[in-house]
Amino acid sequence: MLTELIAVGADVERNRASSLAQRIIDFRDADENPQPAGAEDPAYAAAGSPFRTRGGPLEATEDLLQVLGFDFDLFERLRPLVTVHGRGDGRVDPVAAPLSVLRVLAGGNEQMASAYAAAVSVDVPDRYSSAGLDGPLAMVENPIDGRILLRLVDPTEIAADAAPVLDKRAK
Repeated sequence: MLTELIAVGADVERNRASSLAQRIIDFRDADENPQPAGAEDPAYAAAGSPFRTRGGPLEATEDLLQVLGFDFDLFERLRPLVTVHGRGDGRVDPVAAPLSVLRVLAGGNEQMASAYAAAVSVDVPDRYSSAGLDGPLAMVENPIDGRILLRLVDPTEIAADAAPVLDKRAK
């Protein structure tokens, strides 16, 4: 999810986004074993950085500026999308998420994110097609990493009780 957040949310090339995501993981983890494209303390020293890895959670979003490879421009693009005040398991509630976060969940697909936002904010019988999509959107969990994604689905894939749940959230 971090790679997607950086790539889509901050408009960063995917390989660089992956490296930055791995550096965030290394910044926060307690070990000294870098991710394949990450950075632990020796890399910070070699780069002449005054910072070292935290080995724990971020205390403020500005702590991202201490992660090797982050600069003010990148931080400003990510600032509206991140927080250190999360509770629970860190998953995003797409029903409550702003459009910028939905865009990240939709893998950068602006049309899909906008259609989903419109679908949960209005209560019309054919809200998905009226938003310009050929079918309903579903929130699906990636079984490998638990990421919540938005995707178009065939209406026959939706359980009979799913539509009322979406209708209740939209009201």
